Amino acid sequence: MIFDWLRAKIEEFRSQSIASKRKQKNISQIEEGTYRDAYTFSNSKFNDEYDLACGILKRKLNEHFPDNYHASSCAGFDPQRDYSSERSEAIDKSSSAISCALRTGSGVNRAVELGLKSIGL
Repeated sequence: MIFDWLRAKIEEFRSQSIASKRKQKNISQIEEGTYRDAYTFSNSKFNDEYDLACGILKRKLNEHFPDNYHASSCAGFDPQRDYSSERSEAIDKSSSAISCALRTGSGVNRAVELGLKSIGL
């Protein structure tokens, strides 16, 4: 009876000690900026945030870098000019800026701002 109680207390103390060490390790990693956990940087969260940021950015891209179909009907754009190369460069630059921002832990709004800044908007 006493041995069972003593064994339970030792096991409880050991598990608390392990949890305390794990917390201290996480705290030091957070302070250093190297902390990663499965939820914060999971691919599903990244994919959702990336899709959302690209959807927001797409509206701005359509205004300043229209595809050829929309450029032919928009005022201020030459219907004979091919805008596809400019649009594809803008998409490449902005999407890489968005993905880098999201990978470093920035929010969706900050990622969109950085994507716009990368293409000069």
